[in-house]
Formats: sequence, C-alpha cells, structure tokens
Amino acid sequence: MKAFDQSRKQNLWAEMNCASGCPIANKGKVRYEVMAFDGRPIKIEPNASSSSNDGSPVNSGNYVSFPVGTKAAKIFQPVKRQRLSTEESEKNGDVENDEEIRVLEDEILELQEYNAKVESEMIKLRTDISQMEQHIRITERDNQSLVQKNHSLSEYYETLRNNFISLLDHVKLPNFDERPSRENFDAYLKRIQTLCTDNCAEENKAVLSAIKQALQDFNFPVNTTNGWLRS
Repeated sequence: MKAFDQSRKQNLWAEMNCASGCPIANKGKVRYEVMAFDGRPIKIEPNASSSSNDGSPVNSGNYVSFPVGTKAAKIFQPVKRQRLSTEESEKNGDVENDEEIRVLEDEILELQEYNAKVESEMIKLRTDISQMEQHIRITERDNQSLVQKNHSLSEYYETLRNNFISLLDHVKLPNFDERPSRENFDAYLKRIQTLCTDNCAEENKAVLSAIKQALQDFNFPVNTTNGWLRS
C-alpha cells in the first residue's frame, strides 16, 4: 500500500514537470497586451505585483502594466470626468445665457413701458399746446374785432362831435366866452347842461331856444365803407 502511494506521488510529480513547459502550466504567467493611448503596449499580468494600491497602471518605460482585477472604468475615469465637466460647463453656460437673456428682456420691456409713458405725455402735451394755440387765435380774433369796434365808436364820436360843433358854432353861451371846439367841447357841453337845469333866467331861455333851433338840423352820422359821414 505504501509502495503504491509512493509510486502515485512520483507519477504526479512527473506529470507536473512535463506540464511545466506547455501553455496550460504557464497560464498564470501569460501576458495580455493591448495598446495604450500613446502607442505603447499595455501588459496585463495576472500575478504581477504593483506598487500602486489604487489600481492605477504602472509605467515601466517600455509598456504600461496593471494588475488583473483593476476595473477598466478607472483607466477611462479622467476622460469620463472631462466629458462630464465639459457638459456641466456647457450646461452652466446655457443657464447663464438664459439668465442674461431674461435680464435683457426685462430691461427692454422696462424701456418700452417708459417710452410708451413718455410718448403718451408728449401726445397730451401736444394736444394742450394745440388747444392753447387755438384759444390764442380765437382771443386775437376777438381782440381784433373789439379793436375794430372801438375804432368805429371813436370815429362815430368824432363825427358826432364835429357835427355838433359846426351847428353850435354861432351860439354864444352866457359866462362862456369861447366858441365850441375840439379842445373845449366837454366844457361846452357841461355849460349847456347847467343852462338846461337853471331855466329861470330869461337869458338862459333865449340861449336854450337858440340851441334847440340849431340842433334841428342835426343828423346822426351814417356808417359807410369810408367811415362815418354826416347825414
């Protein structure tokens, strides 16, 4: 029995020694090579030891090796982070652009409202100015008409006075040595009024009779295109 066991052990060792030269026996030492981004081969050694504890590849100069079991995501993690960072930057940029657009739209809306308010005030101001100008034109026209009427009245009074003076030129009033004229016409009329209120004296009656006789030929002026004329 012992001889059988010893013989079996020897056969097993012989098989193991023979198998040491075939790929099956050295499968623990098989190298897996892939290309890195810079063109250098990447050697994957299942049993290789690495000085990196975080699973990052080890650069040996000729190739980059990393231990088996390292997650491939760690190799491409910087690229993924860079892509995410770019996307976040673009997203943040879009948010900032949207915010700037909203601010500009608010400012434009505020300016439009202000311009509408100013335009409304300008329209109201122009309306007020137009009404004032129209009122001024009406006032000027009325004033012109009033001036013309005053001028006509002045002409009428002047004609009336001249007619009166010419008719009473030969009548001499008591206690009034001057003949009627444009300069003393008001005083002359006042003296006649005094004689009319004091008609007791015979002398006054004679004067009033002469005045009445003279004024019988008096006619009021007639208004024509050339002015007031004695009728």
